[in-house]
Amino acid sequence: MGDSNGNFNLQNVPKRAEALVMLIRLLGKEKEAENFAGSTPFTDINTHWARHYITYAYANKLTTGATASTFNPEGKADAQMYLTFVLRALGYSDAANKDFPYSDPYTLARSTGILTNTVDTKNFLRADVVLVSYAALSASLKGTRTTLLEKLGLAEEPHEIDLIKITASGPDELYKNLNAALEKFPQKIEITPTGAWESIDFKELFDYSFDCAATYCSSMKSRYNSNVLTIIPDYSDASLALAYKLGWRESADANITTLLSRAEDIIKSLKLDGLEQSEAVKAIHDYIAANTRYNFTNGDSAYTAYGVLVEGSGVCDGYSYAFWLLCSLAGINCVRVSGTATADGISDLHAWNKVQVDGLWYNVDVTWDDPVFYYNGVLTDTIRYEYFLISDAVIAADHQWYQYEAMPAA
Repeated sequence: MGDSNGNFNLQNVPKRAEALVMLIRLLGKEKEAENFAGSTPFTDINTHWARHYITYAYANKLTTGATASTFNPEGKADAQMYLTFVLRALGYSDAANKDFPYSDPYTLARSTGILTNTVDTKNFLRADVVLVSYAALSASLKGTRTTLLEKLGLAEEPHEIDLIKITASGPDELYKNLNAALEKFPQKIEITPTGAWESIDFKELFDYSFDCAATYCSSMKSRYNSNVLTIIPDYSDASLALAYKLGWRESADANITTLLSRAEDIIKSLKLDGLEQSEAVKAIHDYIAANTRYNFTNGDSAYTAYGVLVEGSGVCDGYSYAFWLLCSLAGINCVRVSGTATADGISDLHAWNKVQVDGLWYNVDVTWDDPVFYYNGVLTDTIRYEYFLISDAVIAADHQWYQYEAMPAA
């Protein structure tokens, strides 16, 4: 939104009315707002150029005003105000501190991804409004996997993709860019190292890539040519099932279609509609824990979602892929974490999940909550919740992993 000369004045401090109009335009509701007829309790907007926008925002619970009777349209818009506006637009509520308190939108804003390290929350300028707005397009609406971009009908239609090219100047940028590419399930991904990584050893880059791809890939191949690392992902069966479901794959083999059908039947049987997100996540956690035996006897399928959901047995890879697939089908944001875990002084490779509940991220380790394990020397049939919706600080007592900046923090 520029001035009469077409200048965007990104280094200027935004006014409250300007910030609100930017938000409404971001939501694609400009025409609707311009023609909106309604009323507000605000006595200071009657002749203001943005009065229709403000009235529209008030009617749609995007703003409650500066006070009960004023909006203060020419007042300064700070980070707290704009982040609150955007969180409300994504479906979150600060009423009675339901999802976040108005005094602190920052925690939820970081968790949802709309507040990045490039935003200056203390010296909040129009440029920062643009950064928050851009990040909001990739943020999911509350309780769904649908992004704002998808809601607006501007997202790319799913189709089979041969190649996606990305850059990476370090581990954090690699995690962010690689996972953004893997969400589209391409056949190949070209990674060009830049900046501090321009001379990185390509075996090291491959190792980082495999670790970053834990949510989607069970393994991967690679080749190196002209300062570019090309990886060929070997997607997990859970990933291929979701790709087929979403339209990123045109066909799937019998095992994948069987897995997808079984997973969809499980979601239907759990009757998640109307449940709070925490209750839905618990239902998925409990189903896997109650219906899976931890063992290696089913060979390679022990490491797959098929082994867990169809055959009823598996190891941590299978548990975590199955949990990710069921959460994804239920519209709940979830990732896999690959690291190590320590029990009785012995550390071994391990995988678990992070899941987003009401905008905040938590760790879930269904494998270690499975009742088939011995607990304090006694075999128990009771599902445990010691590793259900816990913070990074708590799980770090016996789980170890590399926390990339772009990886959800719990």
